[in-house]
Amino acid sequence: MKMKDKQAIIVLSFAGFLLLWIIDACIDSLVFHETFLSSFFDFSPHELYFRIFVMLGLIAFGVVIIRMKTKRRLAENRYENLVELAADIIYVADKDGNQTFMNDAAYKILGYTPEQVIGRPWLELIHPDDREKTSERYRGMIEKNIDVFNFENRYLTRTGNVISVIHNVRLLRDKKSAFAGTQGIARDITKRKETEEGLKIAIEKIEDEKARSEAIISAIGDGINILNRDFRIIYQNDVQKSMPGGDRVGEICYLAYSQGGHICEGCPVAASFHDGQIHTLEKLLVRGHEMQTLEIKASPLRDSTGQVIAGIEAVRDITVRKKAEEQLKLFSEAIEEAMDGIQIVDLDGTVVYSNKAVEEIYGFSPSELAGKHVNEMNADREFADRVIIPHLKMSGRWNGELMVVHKDGRVFPVWISTSMVKNEQGKPIAMVGIIRDVTEQKQAEGILKRHREQLMKLVEDRTRELTQANEKLHN
Repeated sequence: MKMKDKQAIIVLSFAGFLLLWIIDACIDSLVFHETFLSSFFDFSPHELYFRIFVMLGLIAFGVVIIRMKTKRRLAENRYENLVELAADIIYVADKDGNQTFMNDAAYKILGYTPEQVIGRPWLELIHPDDREKTSERYRGMIEKNIDVFNFENRYLTRTGNVISVIHNVRLLRDKKSAFAGTQGIARDITKRKETEEGLKIAIEKIEDEKARSEAIISAIGDGINILNRDFRIIYQNDVQKSMPGGDRVGEICYLAYSQGGHICEGCPVAASFHDGQIHTLEKLLVRGHEMQTLEIKASPLRDSTGQVIAGIEAVRDITVRKKAEEQLKLFSEAIEEAMDGIQIVDLDGTVVYSNKAVEEIYGFSPSELAGKHVNEMNADREFADRVIIPHLKMSGRWNGELMVVHKDGRVFPVWISTSMVKNEQGKPIAMVGIIRDVTEQKQAEGILKRHREQLMKLVEDRTRELTQANEKLHN
């Protein structure tokens, strides 16, 4: 108990005691027909004991009253301290909707002073777009006699900032239980709303990405399987479901497709799980009387920490491609082993490919010829640009004989048949030439020509001799 309270008890107790003493003296003077003074200064034992007892009772009563007031004041101070220390907006309004109290946090958050708020309608602090809806809720709460009500709206601060709050409002009532006003707590949830909005946007983005990814995966021409670490199929796109074997989602991969009790030998998914790399496997299947070749490419699927959590398996039917590759290989081998030289050059005349026969003709290996211009092998270094290439571009073909230079420097004749190569759209993409060394042919033609000339000379000589002999006979 404070000294001030003790002094108050003493003063009040003495005043009460003096008042009761005077009252007691007045009563005694009236009852016993004594003078007031004699009754007042009567210090007989019974009067003295009675008055001392009364004084002690007053002191005790004063102590009790002071203690009750002290507890009440402490409780009020504690309540006021809690209100002022609160980080939320705490407010009280009268039955007409005018503010009668706001705590320090309210002034700090909203940016107003007490003079600007107290006595004014609380609705003025609400964001203009939320006032009508808030007012309807407020009236509905009063009309329906709802003591406690929760709702969200927005405050507009003095600086023009918008903050979102959630209200917990309670009705105040007078002694007759009539509506007397409201008191409430408004918590700033702006950051939470922003977080929720950001989360909502993020979720929508994830959903969009998921839908887009699923659409892309579904549209891919390859079959797609996603397997967890237990080799259970957790996803298949439509292409995979349409392949032999059908929909196998939820099943163990090697049990569903190989009918075996263990992981398939050379499984690319198992290899990806082991080292986290991409692995490819070609698998040959027998479908009735037909052979089918599948290319299976597996890659690891990782979580945000880099841990491999699943495997993606892309299955492609490469039967047609394998047959085309076999045919191409056969065609390539045929060209490579051809007796005549075969050479492919681009539209500028640069050598792209030469087979083995070209090396036998020119003496240069295919690697030495690659990247060279065809003019570098011609005796006339401008013949190709001047004659062959322009003619090819104009008519698509050129055949003829020309002199070329061997690697050892000797010059010899070749016969070249060239044509333009076009793509599916009919656009020229390259030129191909078939080259034949005609040295021996030319030599044979020379020998044959000489023999023909000798024979003609012999015939002429014999004819002349016969003519002369005939003339002699007639003479």
